Amino acid sequence: MLNFDFYHYEALESTNITLRALAEQGAGVGTVVQADVQTAGRGSRGRHWVSSAGNLYCSVLLKPQCPIADAAQISFVMALAVGRFLKDYLPDHRSLQHKWPNDVLVEGKKISGILLEAETNKQGKLEVLIVGMGINLQHHPKETLYAATNLNEQANGITLGPRRAVVTLMKSVAHFYDIWVSEGFEAIRMLWLQGAANLGKTIEITLPTGKQTGIFEQIDSNGCLLLTGENGEKHRINSGDVFFPA
Repeated sequence: MLNFDFYHYEALESTNITLRALAEQGAGVGTVVQADVQTAGRGSRGRHWVSSAGNLYCSVLLKPQCPIADAAQISFVMALAVGRFLKDYLPDHRSLQHKWPNDVLVEGKKISGILLEAETNKQGKLEVLIVGMGINLQHHPKETLYAATNLNEQANGITLGPRRAVVTLMKSVAHFYDIWVSEGFEAIRMLWLQGAANLGKTIEITLPTGKQTGIFEQIDSNGCLLLTGENGEKHRINSGDVFFPA
């Protein structure tokens, strides 16, 4: 089971950047950096992550004993952890789903983001994995690529501060990380699929080469999305932005 060592800062450029520096200085597994504000927070594909006070911005240091190719499985571990954390505060009638690969949706709107950054040694083996997480607790940006929401909006005005939230979140992280270590990705895959948004339905994926539309059939043993196109062709996708047609 993971044990955590928490570092709190009022403001940072990025919790991932600070945690990487701590790792270089010898910080151990379970080191957590949390900031009230980030001045240069980042999301996937280098996108800016709005990081004003009131929401949770944190990063945790892991050293998984796995090939570098398997590190992406941690995205699904963390998505499950964020989802479990949120369920403890959401009313029962609020829907919570997972959008491939690691977004968490409440009432169909994005409430969190997860960013993995791996460091390898000279032999190309995985040295450390830095997992950055942002959860909209009190507010969310209005103009985003995908419709967003926050916990306050969805949980009847609940007031949950980031310093309390990060401790609770890490308990959830420890739970699902332990499942991954002890039971493997298949257990995580099955749990994730139970809440997968639009599974068996039409989705649209934006890829570097263009857009692909089809039926979201499954995720495979590596976490890749399996898509059946309009003409029955099969696609295995390892990276892209998923959207749900209206």
